[in-house]
Amino acid sequence: MRRYVQFAFAIALIITAPVCRAQETVTLPAFTPVIGAKTTYAVHLQSTFESTGAFPIPKTTSYGEFRRSVTAASKTDDRIAMVWTLSADLPAAANSSPAGDYMLNYIYWQSLTFWNVKELAVETDLAGHPMRLPDWPRIRDEAEAKIRQQMGTAPVQPDSVLAKLQAMYASNPLVLVDILLPETTALERGQADAPATIAIGVEWEAERVSRINGVEFTARTRWAIERVDQKAQTATYAWTDEFDPADIARAFKPALDNEIAALGAKNENIFGDRRRELATATMSSYGRVEVSLRDGSMVSAEDIRESRVGPYKTQVTLRLEKLPD
Repeated sequence: MRRYVQFAFAIALIITAPVCRAQETVTLPAFTPVIGAKTTYAVHLQSTFESTGAFPIPKTTSYGEFRRSVTAASKTDDRIAMVWTLSADLPAAANSSPAGDYMLNYIYWQSLTFWNVKELAVETDLAGHPMRLPDWPRIRDEAEAKIRQQMGTAPVQPDSVLAKLQAMYASNPLVLVDILLPETTALERGQADAPATIAIGVEWEAERVSRINGVEFTARTRWAIERVDQKAQTATYAWTDEFDPADIARAFKPALDNEIAALGAKNENIFGDRRRELATATMSSYGRVEVSLRDGSMVSAEDIRESRVGPYKTQVTLRLEKLPD
């Protein structure tokens, strides 16, 4: 669902625009990680969910706080080998949950246990965009074997957990990155594989092919440099993703149809605005990224994703901050 066009391609759209030459500009360097050095990030997650459908769920907010470390193990002309250290442990300084409840840490622990990983090797392009998981065949086979132990010798049914899992990573071989490293979305947005000079305050846009539930469609991203801090040597830009509601509805059509069927089974009459709500879906995402002008690495980021699929409403906020060495 998350694969973005390279940042260098997006900024190329604005470099050639004549209006930029009259603007104040900033030069963003290429991402240049130090081989062998470890970088640690503070990761904050907040997820809000509610449903007004066949099975109503009141608005519920869950929290999670993590520490993620990544080491650039090696680099070639077109690839960087990254190794991420993964943990569901709650940091001692965690303070985002008003009630001190960090359900997302527990859910993440379940994921790590199922996939049986404490480290994840990720091969990226020069901007840090994930391209390949060297250990994926082993991780996949172990996970499938675990499920088969529960299933016994019964044939794999189309609606079984194993069949759904296989379909999920058949449509997205990097699905494990989405599950275990959602913060790579911010890294992809914030880092470039080549230096570029950009006009401050001028908006540009790029299109990319996105995929949800196997349905492909075009999404549009708008960007603009908001400010430059010469003292801290950072640049901050804002971005917004735009999706066609018709594409989102197509991607979630099975879920929308199931909800209408469930309400019908409860003998609920569905007319007018209520039916339109149940038959449509929307999605949006927006945020900010702060990038170092020294080495092109991401310093901090905020990524907010909002969606409505029929009666189900979700908002996920991710905040990421590089910690001092």
